[in-house]
Amino acid sequence: MDGWETKPACKIACPDQPDFGVANSTWTARLWLEGETVDATCAEDHLDANGNAQQTVECAEGGWRDASPCMYVPPGAVICSGEPTIANAETDWFAAVWMSGSVVNATCLASHYVLDVGGDVTVQSIACTESGWENGSACVRVCEGSPGDFGAATTDWEDRKYHINETVFATCQEDHLLADDSVNQTVRCTDTGWEAPLPCLLVQCPPPEVANAADHFNSTAFNVSEEVVVSCLDGHFLRRGVQAQTLECGMDRTWGEVLPCVRVCDEEPLVQNANITWNESEFWTVGKFVVATCYPEFSVSTNVYTHHVTCTEAGWDETTRCFMCEFCFCFCC
Repeated sequence: MDGWETKPACKIACPDQPDFGVANSTWTARLWLEGETVDATCAEDHLDANGNAQQTVECAEGGWRDASPCMYVPPGAVICSGEPTIANAETDWFAAVWMSGSVVNATCLASHYVLDVGGDVTVQSIACTESGWENGSACVRVCEGSPGDFGAATTDWEDRKYHINETVFATCQEDHLLADDSVNQTVRCTDTGWEAPLPCLLVQCPPPEVANAADHFNSTAFNVSEEVVVSCLDGHFLRRGVQAQTLECGMDRTWGEVLPCVRVCDEEPLVQNANITWNESEFWTVGKFVVATCYPEFSVSTNVYTHHVTCTEAGWDETTRCFMCEFCFCFCC
């Protein structure tokens, strides 16, 4: 009527006796809960795997933590306690009494070698001596194999093992550049392997963009030293009488000096009843003008005898005319 009845919580416990080997302990046949500890003392001439005659173990999830059986040790024997440690290596050590003369093998992790011993050595033996485990050499990370894709480049890479901070130098081949437009790069061996190289790519130019020109190209990219001919639209010129130019793709991915195609008034303007200050050798572009001087007895308007004929996008502006005038100033040469 009051809801679910309350029951005791489930707790972690160690129901079995810890394995102390030949030893006396404070363990009794009861349920030991998590966090409780048991003390053990090895029998005479016995030690645990760490070389100790006494130990304390704790009940934890999964059972008794760090229990080590006491094993026989001959009188006067020298033992090495604990696992020997070698940087970047794993050993075949296990919980036992390791006496003087015993050997543990240490195997380097992947891409690590005992360079102090030899360039191809990955396993070394660590002996138990009267002063403890002998000192082994650390396994050192190396970079093996090529750093990667250099593209079209020449490198000083050698098929060997490179130490940390050793480098490989690469130079792009002719007509090739890195993404930053340089030709040289240095790739370093790091703790995590080779730095990633940048590939040398063929230098190419996009099609040239010239205003008022015909865009008839057979490619979307052009190699270094490749040439294209750009022709101006009708009525447009690069300079007097020239409507086409040849451009060459350069190493800087540009076409060099590109002349614009400009609108030109190429023919002499026709203005009735007037003389024109026309020079056929001049390049008459939009905005330039010639001066038209009316013939005697003609004028643009009252007392106005000259006017400008301007070059426009549509050609010469010939809308202004000289008309016969009734009262004109007469001037002679």
